[in-house]
Amino acid sequence: MAHLIFDQGTGLAAWAAAKLPYVGPQGFGPCAAIGAASGPLLSDQLLAVIVYHDYLPGIGTMQCSLVATSPKWATPGTIQAFLFYPFQQAGVRKLWVAIVHTNERAIRFGRGLGFKREATLRQHFSPRHHAVIMSMLAEEYQASRWFVPPLAERKAA
Repeated sequence: MAHLIFDQGTGLAAWAAAKLPYVGPQGFGPCAAIGAASGPLLSDQLLAVIVYHDYLPGIGTMQCSLVATSPKWATPGTIQAFLFYPFQQAGVRKLWVAIVHTNERAIRFGRGLGFKREATLRQHFSPRHHAVIMSMLAEEYQASRWFVPPLAERKAA
C-alpha cells in the first residue's frame, strides 16, 4: 500500500520537474503536488508524484503531470486521492494531461483511468516529440469508480 504525502512547499513538484525532460529547472510555476511513498517515513522510497498546475479557476480547468518510479503506487486508494483533489477540492470541471506521443504505456494507463484522448499538439515538446492531450470531465469522474461520494451522501446510503 502506498502512503500519501501532501506537499508542504515545492519539494515534490521540484522532484517531479527534475525527472521530466520537458519541464526543466524552471519547474511548474504555481502548483500543488501529492506524492505516494513506500512507507510513512522520510527515508521511504518515493513511488510517484502528481503535480497539479496551470489551474485556471475562471474556466475550471487544471493540468496534471505524473512521474512514477514504480507501478506500486497505482492502488485504487491512491488513484482516488490523486483525482479527489482536482475534482472535489479544487472543483475543476476538466482535468487534462499532455503526454509525449511515444509514451504509449502512459497513454494506455490514462485511457484505463477514464481519460479521453482529445488532440495531438504537433512538435509541442520538441520538433520530433508531439503531445497527446487527454482529459477527464467532472461528470466522467463522478460516474467513474474513482469517485468518492461526499460524507453526507455516504451516511445517507
